[in-house]
Amino acid sequence: MSLFRKITLLLAIISIFLFSYRLMNENFDPLPNFIFYFLPVVFLLFGFENVKAKHRSEGFIYLLTFVIGFSIVIRDLFNLI
Repeated sequence: MSLFRKITLLLAIISIFLFSYRLMNENFDPLPNFIFYFLPVVFLLFGFENVKAKHRSEGFIYLLTFVIGFSIVIRDLFNLI
């Protein structure tokens, strides 16, 4: 199992834990826009994994999605400061 696949699996397990805890506890709110911070990391890992597996066009689409999502997250973070 590659390192990218292990990290993606770990992120999926953390997501399942957070979503399950949110279903049980209505007052739990880790971050209002948690999904927007989390998705670019997932797209980055999917992109690296696909480029490594010789699925270059699909991998570059994931990496382009990461760049767009990450730039939006950075812009929003600087607007909060």
